[in-house]
Amino acid sequence: MIQKRMIAATLIFSMVIGLMSTGMTAFATQDTVLYELLDILSTQHLSGTSKDKLVDAAIAGAVQSLNDPYTEYFTDAEWNDFEDQLEQNYVGIGVRLEERKGQFQILEVFDNSPAKKAGIMVNDVIVTVNGASLVKLTIDQLMDKIKGAENTSVKIGVMRGTKKFVYDMKRQKVQNPVVTNAKYGDIGYLSVSSFSTDAGVQFGMQLKKLEQSKIKGLVIDLRNNGGGILEVARQIASNFISKGVLIYTRDRNNKKSPMPIENGTTKTYPVTILVNEWSASCSEVLSGALKDYNIAKLVGKKTFGKGSVQDVVQLDNGGILKVTANEYLTPKQHKVNKIGLTPDLLLEGTTAQLVGALRLAGSKTITLHFDNPEQFTVNNIQQVEVFDLYDTDRPNFVQAELLSAMSGVNLSADATNKQLYYSLFGGPKVALPKWSVEYKNNSWYVDWSSLAGKFTNLKWRKTNGAWELTYQKAS
Repeated sequence: MIQKRMIAATLIFSMVIGLMSTGMTAFATQDTVLYELLDILSTQHLSGTSKDKLVDAAIAGAVQSLNDPYTEYFTDAEWNDFEDQLEQNYVGIGVRLEERKGQFQILEVFDNSPAKKAGIMVNDVIVTVNGASLVKLTIDQLMDKIKGAENTSVKIGVMRGTKKFVYDMKRQKVQNPVVTNAKYGDIGYLSVSSFSTDAGVQFGMQLKKLEQSKIKGLVIDLRNNGGGILEVARQIASNFISKGVLIYTRDRNNKKSPMPIENGTTKTYPVTILVNEWSASCSEVLSGALKDYNIAKLVGKKTFGKGSVQDVVQLDNGGILKVTANEYLTPKQHKVNKIGLTPDLLLEGTTAQLVGALRLAGSKTITLHFDNPEQFTVNNIQQVEVFDLYDTDRPNFVQAELLSAMSGVNLSADATNKQLYYSLFGGPKVALPKWSVEYKNNSWYVDWSSLAGKFTNLKWRKTNGAWELTYQKAS
């Protein structure tokens, strides 16, 4: 086993220092030096470091010398952890959290999880773990306390309103949902959080269910999706492209090769894809292909720009080498690496992005109902990310980009004079009254009542302390 590890290390080390081009004599010389070096260090160095550890260090050093964050060496245990992250598997209680105003609030409780079976609910605030206070902890530190070995116990204390509950649970292996679906009126919605092994199958099954419910359009949410398995991107793309090219790969010799899509299908309804600065790799592959084929429009923020493809190589020592072997180009041969994809509709704010995507997908009606700034729905579906929507103390003020996303009306700002303008159907810019505009937390907010009658496709009403903003598509 030691000899095999040394052979693997030697091959990588030799590639990095470029000895293959100098002939077999030089290779043998460096090969001998490496063996001699590892032997001396493992038998004479004061640290007593084993030869196995030195081999791993030699491999890691060779990989790091390439200055490529996507070429990585994994031990067997590290690879298992990497695969669990890709598949979104972990041992815990099965909740999704967010730190909000200094509190750890539960945004989602996964089905069949220990938390779901115990009775923990969305919007509960975690205040203790095993009786210990969470004061001064970060959200990562809290998650480390919640996670642990499978079948071990953990006590979670939560506040629900003014009441405290303590739940004693056994940690279990949990898989975060990789594909989830919803229906916003007549528009289907599919969120893909990772291109994991079965994401393509899940996507196809959930898309079929949405189509059976007679959707008129589709939103695919790839925000914060860092990628995964390239073949899965091809599987998902084949739901929209009957025959074509997913990407072109270009190797170190500048040879281009198409990755074909065959025996796929097409759709007759409009599609939009939500992306942001953390949409990377396979997210960009899928988005770029559907954009190039004029199947989908992109909404959100410019994507990450990871336009490279990695091969996975099993080494003789049991380790895994993930090595960058190709750059990829979109079907129209646009470069993505270190550039990213620019959306057709650029929007800040998670809710504004969703609303803009629904409108471009052909939604007839979009209704936002607010009971308070932290409890609101979009087309009767509860939303959880509100910090960028209604982050002001003035009760009638809402994020300007949300109004723009809903109405399709262009809003422009003059930050120097603290002035906001709107323009209708390409007409002249009209200034909004300064009393109706506020700039806070790097966002513009508008008193929606000041726009009454100006955006004819928007209606608003306020009843019993709650208010609604409704977009109605022109017939």
